[in-house]
Amino acid sequence: MGKKKGDSNSLSKEIYNRLRESITYGYLNPGEKIVASKLEKDFGASRTPIREAIKQLESAGYVEIFHNKGAFVKKTSPEEVERVYDILSVLESHAAKLAAKNITDQQIDGLEQLNNTLKECRDLNRYKEYVEKNSEFHLRICKICGNDLLEILISGLRDRVYRYRFLGITVPGHIEEFISDHENILQALRERDILKTEENMMHHILRLKKILVIFLGEFQF
Repeated sequence: MGKKKGDSNSLSKEIYNRLRESITYGYLNPGEKIVASKLEKDFGASRTPIREAIKQLESAGYVEIFHNKGAFVKKTSPEEVERVYDILSVLESHAAKLAAKNITDQQIDGLEQLNNTLKECRDLNRYKEYVEKNSEFHLRICKICGNDLLEILISGLRDRVYRYRFLGITVPGHIEEFISDHENILQALRERDILKTEENMMHHILRLKKILVIFLGEFQF
């Protein structure tokens, strides 16, 4: 019997996640070709779920597909990263402002616990886990804001720069600043200070943008 459609979708998602991780953590480099035959062997998969996964990666900004050539890990310019973070700074600061209006103490406690986990990841140099928990911190605020469309937009944009967030936290001397920014956001949320929450989130996103643009300007990714 052939695989069911649900099985194919699950396999496509697994391939997508594996490739995204490989791109994010430098196992696949910008400009490197995605070799479909290797994926077939590694996953025991047909071309269909592989094509679906690669299309998803293209939509999320991880790869570029060239006719008669195949799919290649996308090279992203500092200018493109800067544009994405400019938009994110506006959207995420607005989401934080909305969250400050209706957040509960229990939700703030949960965010604080996440930030404490980030400190543990920093102390143990667990950068991969740091990126995952950091994403959870930001997306949880999006959920709390109560605007589904805003959450979708932010999640999509954050996906486009997922790899660069990992690079950002590994730039020496800045991870302490990111955690401190989170503490400032949490304090403003506890005070239910809407404007301060918005300003602190804006400052946080723009800080990372500045660090990444400088870093990418010095190296080719």
